[in-house]
Amino acid sequence: MSVGERAELTQQLCLDVEQLARAGIVARYPAYSEIEICHELARRRYGAALADAAYAGLLPRG
Repeated sequence: MSVGERAELTQQLCLDVEQLARAGIVARYPAYSEIEICHELARRRYGAALADAAYAGLLPRG
């Protein structure tokens, strides 16, 4: 497998993992908006403190 083919495969795997994570979030929180889904993805990737700081003021209050 060439370097380019490995890079393409890696990119596709990353996209597939994100799609699965999004599906899991939607299944667990069906009422979430797109921004709330993005926030939850960030929480899972980077931790709550960083995600909450990055999304401060962007999320609906609740």
